[in-house]
Amino acid sequence: FEDDDATLHGRLALRPEGMTGEGLMYFGKGEMLSYTYKYLYDAINADTSEFKLNTLESEVKEMAFKTENVNAHVDFSTRKGEFKSNSGESFVQFPDNQYICYMDQFNWYMDNDDLEMESASAGDINIDTDLDLTGSNFFSIHPDQDSLNFKSPKARFDIKKKRITCDKVQFVTVADAQIFPDSNRLIIKKKARIKTLKNAKIIANYITKYHQIYDAKVDINARRDYVASGTLDYIDENENSQQIYFSYIHPDTSYTTTAKGTIKEDVEFTLSPQFEYEGDVQMYASLKNLSFDGRTRIVH
Repeated sequence: FEDDDATLHGRLALRPEGMTGEGLMYFGKGEMLSYTYKYLYDAINADTSEFKLNTLESEVKEMAFKTENVNAHVDFSTRKGEFKSNSGESFVQFPDNQYICYMDQFNWYMDNDDLEMESASAGDINIDTDLDLTGSNFFSIHPDQDSLNFKSPKARFDIKKKRITCDKVQFVTVADAQIFPDSNRLIIKKKARIKTLKNAKIIANYITKYHQIYDAKVDINARRDYVASGTLDYIDENENSQQIYFSYIHPDTSYTTTAKGTIKEDVEFTLSPQFEYEGDVQMYASLKNLSFDGRTRIVH
């Protein structure tokens, strides 16, 4: 069976109460498998189905997205497909992005090459208590990323660019640090590459929370590997705040975050009101105090 909008490879049954069918359906870049279709004038319903999105409508197809066991409603008048999981959360695959995730609702906008995804169970995390009962729902399957994972209750997949935009991401745990993306957004490109974060915040480590780095530029490479730069507030004995810029922040071989920076003389940095300092400075996430290696002189 075939018309201008959809093609069915399977069987149809026309009865007084309506038309039903089973098999593989193709419409645009979408591909759906179900054993019970119910056909309306300009829509298709299926209680249980498997749904795929391909990169091309014809010729050589590559799967960009796949999910199973979903209730489907495809409306050709609004050009929208709505899919809801029958099992709480459906397992979703993004082959080009090398990611999997768990979501319970999907809205596919046929003409915009956009897929919206939501998860009701992947709600917000209590930052004060780190209470997280549901766990992550996005997982990297890239062999070099050691199952990097995080939580995002709402995401969008751009089929053309093969890019996943994850929203409401409160933080990503990497090594001993919690990394908080600006605007709570992460963008995943092909081959599991996460777009460089700007204006991010790093708390290291996430247990002691001794150090908070802000205005950070962060490249997340794997579950225990990231490279960053950013600013830390140094508070002296009189509660005066000064800024130290760390040009290289990275977990060491024991997965403890370390940071290195250099304070130049023209900055007029003081360790305390009585002592000026210029030279190198290091931060170890497990230690509350910073380590200084340079020159100091008495303020006189």
